Amino acid sequence: MKEQVLPGIGTKYSLTTLDGLNIVIVLHTNGKRELYIVNEDEDVDYNVALTSDEAKDIGLKLIDINHDTIDEAEFERFNIFRKKKIMDWIKVRQGAPVSGLTIGEAEDRSMAEISIVSVNRDEDILPRPDASFGIMEGDVLLVVGEYDAIIEFEERCKSGHG
Repeated sequence: MKEQVLPGIGTKYSLTTLDGLNIVIVLHTNGKRELYIVNEDEDVDYNVALTSDEAKDIGLKLIDINHDTIDEAEFERFNIFRKKKIMDWIKVRQGAPVSGLTIGEAEDRSMAEISIVSVNRDEDILPRPDASFGIMEGDVLLVVGEYDAIIEFEERCKSGHG
């Protein structure tokens, strides 16, 4: 798989399957995920935008995480990877419990240790925001932590959860 940084946009991943199908994945810095099927002339035949949850679900299905057909050694490598520190872009939805909190408050109230290392607000990307920086609905937060901590924090960024 080829990787290309798209300045100001995100990262593009390209793959040509054994059948000659060109698949392009674009992971935007704002958290948007797009999947493209491209013909040999590089024209887009089909594209779809995916939410973070949809992309994760598809990824898990592709590695067959919930079935017995996955190679046991491959599954163990995946589990080891999952247990280490990861990072993810998480969008703060309308009515989310973290909206209106400072970064320090959001990190302190997390049941497991996470760190908010960047905020994407509108067109601005704010690296290493201060602990007193206020979180707003619509912000996309770059969060670092263990897998379970990221999942728990992501729930607090959804509306009606707390």
